Amino acid sequence: MKEINTSTIEQALAMYKETVSPSRDTLINILNQIPEKEIRKYDDRRAIRSPYRWLAFAQVAALCFIVLIASPHYQTTTSEELATLDANFFQVDKSIEDFEAGINAEDYANMLLDYNNL
Repeated sequence: MKEINTSTIEQALAMYKETVSPSRDTLINILNQIPEKEIRKYDDRRAIRSPYRWLAFAQVAALCFIVLIASPHYQTTTSEELATLDANFFQVDKSIEDFEAGINAEDYANMLLDYNNL
């Protein structure tokens, strides 16, 4: 039977324990490196510096910049221009209706002539 080297297994288990479940001091050290750690204490409250605040600030600044750049190019339509556009569309619709009514009347007249010729 082959002998198993227990010292290597013990070393592997010890390394596994150190990497998977670190000691309490190591965990506290890791948690202290998170960006939202405590910096100063004011009475009973904490001052927290977070990278997410900078992200939010950068996004708001970018949005304001885009609005400032795009606002001169944004065109609004006045009510007078809308009334003119509506009048133009109404005129086009009326001319289409007249044209279709003329075609229908012509077709009806041609149909009556064809029956008279039979």
